[in-house]
Amino acid sequence: MATDAPPTPRLNDRTATRVPGDAERRIVRQFAIFTSAGYIAYGLLCAGNIVKSFSYMSSWWALGGPILVFGSGLAIGVVAALGKQDLIKPTIVVAVAAYVIVALLVPVAWKNGVYSDERGLWFSQFPGVAGVAIGGAWPRARALVYLAVLTTIATFMSRVVRPDDLIVPLGPDLAFAFAYCLPFTAAVIIGVRTARLLDETRTDAFHLAARAAAARARDSERRRFDALTHDGVMTVLLGAARKGPTTSLRALASDTIAELGSEQTGSDSVPATAAIALLQSAVTDIDDSIAFTDIRHPPVGLTTYPQDVLRTMSAAMAEALRNSLRHAGPDARTAVEVAIAADRLSIEIIDDGVGFDPSRVPPHRLGVAVSVRGRMEQLPGGVAGIRSAPGQGTQVTLEWARPR
Repeated sequence: MATDAPPTPRLNDRTATRVPGDAERRIVRQFAIFTSAGYIAYGLLCAGNIVKSFSYMSSWWALGGPILVFGSGLAIGVVAALGKQDLIKPTIVVAVAAYVIVALLVPVAWKNGVYSDERGLWFSQFPGVAGVAIGGAWPRARALVYLAVLTTIATFMSRVVRPDDLIVPLGPDLAFAFAYCLPFTAAVIIGVRTARLLDETRTDAFHLAARAAAARARDSERRRFDALTHDGVMTVLLGAARKGPTTSLRALASDTIAELGSEQTGSDSVPATAAIALLQSAVTDIDDSIAFTDIRHPPVGLTTYPQDVLRTMSAAMAEALRNSLRHAGPDARTAVEVAIAADRLSIEIIDDGVGFDPSRVPPHRLGVAVSVRGRMEQLPGGVAGIRSAPGQGTQVTLEWARPR
């Protein structure tokens, strides 16, 4: 029997451990590759400065420092390009730590030589690159604190080897270093934050869609129960009061009780043959030129499927077909194959069209995520799979297994 809906829960539990969503992972990966490219570019620009450092710095620092700093920076892009998402942030931490360590070792490695380049030591020329890495690895407040610490260390350590005539006032020097790096780090922080909000919005949209579907189901159940009450219960009671317990009233009472029990235990069931006809009709409604075949695995003579399963799979199939007709190309052929068995039902939608790369579908494209995968995931025992590649067509598989 239908009941009133419970109070709406909070969509996202902010106290739980947050797992980065698809959009956030993608933007962090792109920023990681961009950061690594920055390390490579500055490595080439600073090559002359690095060579000069052998004259006034110990050789272990002059050689090991660039290897440590630029090697760890290059590693950020390597792990990102290889898709090692869990290693990106730890690698960024290592790269930033390497930069700080090399800078702090300047007083130890300095041989008291004279350095006359007003640009400072080579590492002081690109704290902003390490700052960009910081923005992709830490929350906003912590990233800005680390950026301030990073630029301060780089500025101070670079002043150690400068002659007095090239040392500028400390305040403006620190302010310039931080202000120069801040926009780049802020841009990364904003980009990651925007991607995180997109992921949270998508999650909320999925929850709202599921909740709306549940509300519609409760409303549908309530209407059916009202109809049964009016057409069955009230008719039996009024008839019994006027005519007494006749044979027809007993039959009506028995049928009404059975239907009420069916409403309480689950959806009405549909025979296997009728289920095939229903699915074929849904395909024909979209495009009657689509090939439809069915495979029946015995024994299916007495097999039935819940109506909500058929409704859900039919709607997901229809969305997959519409996507195929819309995107596969004008010359593509589309076919539907339904396989039925006593304990499962599967539908395959196959086309030989242009195909696509599922990993490159933008996060804001909710058609497949909500209308196909989302529908099937809300169905107990349901699952959806999509296989496609550019130039190799697309295959969408919808499967339902009867819960045991």
